Amino acid sequence: MAGYRNTTATFVGYGNALRDEGAPIDSYTIGATYQLPYGEIAVSYKYSLLKYYDVYFSSRNYTQVTNNNLLIGYTLSL
Repeated sequence: MAGYRNTTATFVGYGNALRDEGAPIDSYTIGATYQLPYGEIAVSYKYSLLKYYDVYFSSRNYTQVTNNNLLIGYTLSL
């Protein structure tokens, strides 16, 4: 499985062009599920990128925040 999602941040930074909407967050995911004799295991990876304007940093115009998540799940079936 794989996917892409574009949502907005929950906060609106000072000096944002759109006053009622936060900065866009791009998220990319990829994952796989493996069948085992007594259930299945699912492994997925998510990369998120948030880039927003911050007027309080004098040396740069934009601030970039990235998140990396690794998710592992197991479903037991007898």
